[in-house]
Amino acid sequence: MKKFIKRLKNSRLIQLLLACLVLFILTLSYFFYSQFRQAQYLYVFGPVLKNINYPDTPYYYAPYWVNDVIRVNDRDLSPFGSANAAIVDKEFVPGNYLTLLVKVRTIKDRSGHFLFRNKPLAVGSVLELRFPKTNVNMIVLSMENKTPVYKYKI
Repeated sequence: MKKFIKRLKNSRLIQLLLACLVLFILTLSYFFYSQFRQAQYLYVFGPVLKNINYPDTPYYYAPYWVNDVIRVNDRDLSPFGSANAAIVDKEFVPGNYLTLLVKVRTIKDRSGHFLFRNKPLAVGSVLELRFPKTNVNMIVLSMENKTPVYKYKI
């Protein structure tokens, strides 16, 4: 048994495999560190779009049961358990019009564009959110670094 262990320590193949394993672990850790470093949180505001199951409804139609299951502080979770998005505020206007203010974790790429789930995030784009009890699509009307302050007129 001692001869076998001594041969294993001197084997070039084992040394090469260990070097490759260490290199792979270092590369993987640098990738996750760079993704974490480039993460930026944005506040996204917009209305919820209609579901494709209701073709004869207005474009911004949100049924009352969607409003009932969406709660403030609901989170869209990634497979690793971190929050991709969290609802900060919601407003339901009679007539089935639901607007959401969502804090979204984005990644800023080299060209300066924001990505959410590896899709570009811009004003006018559709944001797909998966909350615990419902999946909704919302159109992005504004993106800001801070919580937006709205001016109301009477």
